[in-house]
Parts: sequence; structure tokens; C-alpha cells
Amino acid sequence: MLVVSVVVGNAALQAATTLPAVTPGSSLSFWALAATSGVSVVLALAAVLGRMRAMELGASAGSANLGDVEEREISGDRPGRFAASSALFALLVTLIVGLAAVLWSPLVLLTVPLGLIAAASWVATGGVYRGLRVFTRRPWAAAMLAVLSVGVVALLWLGALFSGFFIAGWFSALVTWLAFGFVGTGLLATWSRLMKPRPA
Repeated sequence: MLVVSVVVGNAALQAATTLPAVTPGSSLSFWALAATSGVSVVLALAAVLGRMRAMELGASAGSANLGDVEEREISGDRPGRFAASSALFALLVTLIVGLAAVLWSPLVLLTVPLGLIAAASWVATGGVYRGLRVFTRRPWAAAMLAVLSVGVVALLWLGALFSGFFIAGWFSALVTWLAFGFVGTGLLATWSRLMKPRPA
């Protein structure tokens, strides 16, 4: 329920920044709205990642052994660092995707799936690299999901372009961000399940 609320709340805020009443009339106002939009994305992503990581830890708590506990402490799941690591990771992913969009918009088709894979690895294992072992442990499933992720992101990207052209305005922004949020969360959950370490 928290994830749904976060996705809807972020979409509503993104749509609000496109309302005629708040359309910037100066460069300063434009950058203020852009900053608001960026902060909203970072906070929403951090909340989703934090919630999914907490659920993952809770699901595996009953079968945890000493090695699992030590690994979690190393990965940053100790008290006081959990929220900070979620926020920092969300900020890093957002900055990379945003920079790619500014440099050359088609790069988003690669940076978003890569960001999803890295985020899913963090959710499933507490580290960016440990989850990537899925490409050697289950290569065919990982490869198919990677292709699917790129295809889905491409469809969302094209959908956003068409939505902005044919609909425009706050409703287009709302629909676009809702699609990004729910589909992205679904892909994130699918990747994290695939990367979840199997019990020994």
C-alpha cells in the first residue's frame, strides 16, 4: 500500500508542476520547478527501494544465519544507515538517468534498465554487484528479462512522447508518471525476485 501511495503521490506532484497556474514565467521559476520534480523522484524512489528492501529483510529474517547478518551489516543495513543508503542510491540512479536524458535522450533506453537492475540487486542482496551473479546463475532468465526490460522502457518512452503530443498538459504528465511508477515498480520487483539468493 505504501508503494502505491508513493507512486500516485509522485505522479500527482509531477502533474501539478505542469498546471498553467504554476507554469514558470522566468528562468528562476523554471529551475525551481525542475528541482521540485527531481526531488520528488528521488524521494519516491528512495521510499520504494527502502520499503522493498525492508520487506526482503523481513521475509528472510526467519531463515537468517550469522553469515547473513554479517553480510547485511557490511551492505549498510545497520540501524541508522538504512534510510540514508536508500536515499543516496535513489539520488545516484536519478542523476545518472537524468544526465543521460540531457546528453542524448535515447540513452534513457539503456540507463533506465541498468538502473532497475542495479536497484533490484540492492533490494535483493543489499549490494549493487552481488545480485548480478544472476547472469551466471540463471543466464537465460536474466537475459530474457533484460531484453523485456529494454522493450518495456522503450514502449513507455514512446508512449510518453505520443502522450505529450496528443494529450499534453497535466493529464498527460499524470498518466505518464503513473505508468512509469507502476511498471517500473513491477520490473523492480521481478528483477529482485530473480536475484534473490536461494537458501543453501
